[in-house]
Amino acid sequence: MAQAQSIDAALHALVVFEKIAQLQPIGVSELARATDMDKSRVQRILLTLNEANWIMPAPGPRRRWQVASRPLNILRRAGRLYLLERAAAQMTSLRDQLAETVFLSAPQGGRMVVLDAAKGMTPLRIEFDAGDSFSPQSASAVSILAALPPGADPHMLEGQSDAGLKQRVDEARTRKYACLETGDFVAFAAAIPDETGFPFASLTVAAPTFRVTRAKRTEIVSSLLEAVARCTVGVSSDAGAGDR
Repeated sequence: MAQAQSIDAALHALVVFEKIAQLQPIGVSELARATDMDKSRVQRILLTLNEANWIMPAPGPRRRWQVASRPLNILRRAGRLYLLERAAAQMTSLRDQLAETVFLSAPQGGRMVVLDAAKGMTPLRIEFDAGDSFSPQSASAVSILAALPPGADPHMLEGQSDAGLKQRVDEARTRKYACLETGDFVAFAAAIPDETGFPFASLTVAAPTFRVTRAKRTEIVSSLLEAVARCTVGVSSDAGAGDR
């Protein structure tokens, strides 16, 4: 059976849309440089995205582009926008409560990618930035793998043949959170389920090893699990409200 091939034009359009979302408002020349594409291709993609109501001209004398409301409405109807907003709010609240770095990540391209981060409030802290990525050995990845429902694709994250990783996933499934201890820091992560129960993202707390006492570990785990539970309260009803 022939293997299905990706469509380059669609991939290029997604790259352009992502850059617009990150850098808006932005013009054709800036987008061409940011995406490493020629201006004529970028211009054709912009016209197509505008026709589909995914982007719109930004206010001002120069022709620049910004994200339109349609993709946001699609996310809202799917419940994901509410989840992301709540998760980001809980991320910041958790950072304020623990004074340690907290970040939100999700599976992308076989790895876990940081969506947003709230950096710790002390000079000695662990730092992550949006766009940073991690392998399946990370606490965030293990939390996602442990929360996958029966029948879900077990290969949504790359490189899962390690026996040690399987043991960590089994442990995380039992205790509802994952942990990774290195010489420099300790990370605790718990998956955030969507309205169907599928783990769409992970909330992670990372703290320098020397600060993670037994009492601090208990506090982090308890606060993390409570934050995740608050992320999904009433999600289905909130998502439905967006259609009314």
